[in-house]
Amino acid sequence: MMNTAPSLRQMNLWILAFIMPFSASFAANVDPEAEAVLRNMENFLNQAESYEVSTTWVTDASANGLKDKSLSNAQVALVRPDKFAFRLTGDSPETVVISDGNQLTTYLEKYRGIAVEPVPPDFTTMPGSLVTQVIGQTPYHGFLFSTALYDGLVGDASRIVYHGVKTQNEVPCHHLEVFRPGPSFELFIQEGDQPLVRAIVPDTDMMEKQLQFRIPGIEIEVSFAFDNWKINQPLDPSVLALTPPEDTFKRATLLQMVQAGPPHALLGKEAPTFSVTKLDGTEFDLSQELGNKVVILDFWSMRCGPCVTALPTLAEVAEEYESKGVVLLAVNLGEPSDMVASFLENRDVDLPVGLDMARTAATSYQVGPIPQTVLIGKSGRVENVHIGLPPNLKSVLSEELDSLLAGKSLLD
Repeated sequence: MMNTAPSLRQMNLWILAFIMPFSASFAANVDPEAEAVLRNMENFLNQAESYEVSTTWVTDASANGLKDKSLSNAQVALVRPDKFAFRLTGDSPETVVISDGNQLTTYLEKYRGIAVEPVPPDFTTMPGSLVTQVIGQTPYHGFLFSTALYDGLVGDASRIVYHGVKTQNEVPCHHLEVFRPGPSFELFIQEGDQPLVRAIVPDTDMMEKQLQFRIPGIEIEVSFAFDNWKINQPLDPSVLALTPPEDTFKRATLLQMVQAGPPHALLGKEAPTFSVTKLDGTEFDLSQELGNKVVILDFWSMRCGPCVTALPTLAEVAEEYESKGVVLLAVNLGEPSDMVASFLENRDVDLPVGLDMARTAATSYQVGPIPQTVLIGKSGRVENVHIGLPPNLKSVLSEELDSLLAGKSLLD
């Protein structure tokens, strides 16, 4: 039986879900001293023409003698009215959102995508936007891009208590305790004429109790530090610059990127080579086809209904495009050759079948759900990966094959 016990590293995803603030505002019971500190913080940052801050998010998790530590860093910069930068790195997937006053650029490592769009008119138009939601996936950072900093930070609080002044990271700070529907947190705001947020420490008791059923004995510590504040200082041009990795896909909009979902890991990469015995007893060596022809690899099984439905269409497309320089191999996933032969004969389907008995080809192509149909261009790169059965498979494949045969790339 497969081991389904979650890892400690998975805890970070669940912790994130617990500590994300709600968007709703509540009529909170706020100590007057806490109210004054929070309003001073809001007014101070709203009056600043620009500010920068570096944040560090640390999660320590342990259970049953195992330990895991996750550390992420974010760089935040804002220049009114329409320039800003947000960069999340470290153990979190890299996320970059930059407005240089002319273009809004978003890079998401998770999606291997970059989108360039018009900038928002000013920061007051951002709340509720997809950009804000992307930034807001990092807890306790979204408020920095809003003029309503008070509500953005503690808008879902039911009670805010003032505990006086306490030194936090060698800085005298006002110590507040914020009670909310999710985990409460301690909030430290610098004392003096620069009331800046310096640290946020969530209460992890609720998280530990709710995660016990997944990992018994789990203990969690989470902290957010806000350091290296710069107020009204010139912004280094590199803060608003971005050079994405070469294998990044360009999307028209951030919405299009998110809707498309994370691309297959092999998309745009050199196609892994393999050799298998075909159903007719001959050998298929992919390395002999790359660079000469366009290749279709379809990973399938007799037990997969959509796979079986697709086979006649694949056979038809293969026959139509064979003379144009297209090679098809329907890669069967480890089923006996005599059963596969009988299965296809009973359905009157004739197409080249490779027998991936050890599933080495499937492993190379990171096959999960099937059918998985891979298109490889003459360049030897993986041009597209279809997972599942499109309702218009023939027209989709025909259009893509025509483009590849014309020397175009499906990645552009």
